[in-house]
Amino acid sequence: SDFSYAEPNVQYSVTSCCAERKAYFSDARLAKIVFDTWLEVLPKKGYRVLALCVMPDHVHVVMISEEGCIELGDAVGAAKSLSCARAGWGAIRWQGKSRDHVVRSNEDIDNQIRYAINNPVRAELADHWEKWPWTFVYPEFR
Repeated sequence: SDFSYAEPNVQYSVTSCCAERKAYFSDARLAKIVFDTWLEVLPKKGYRVLALCVMPDHVHVVMISEEGCIELGDAVGAAKSLSCARAGWGAIRWQGKSRDHVVRSNEDIDNQIRYAINNPVRAELADHWEKWPWTFVYPEFR
């Protein structure tokens, strides 16, 4: 296809799962490492994070590419790989591929953000998204 994954102003929803859906991030230390690392790395790679939610066995991120961004898969790969390095050898294993979805309209982006941040509520891990410690939403969304 002629679609470029390194264009500015493209909105993405990405889900990255742990290998074998193992619940590595039930461990608060590992969840915090992933949460902090992704929020640090993605902007450095040219992506503004709109929402991030670290679940026990996967991560949801909704973001928008900015001028000078690197390829989407490389940015997510960098976040995954630095998380692993910071967690310690073998502490986290990721599935090879992440699922990504190009978000086409502004109406849809709000739905994607709501879906990501309400994951812990649907999984009955929290009764409100704001009570889940590993959720970030850009301030203007609230």
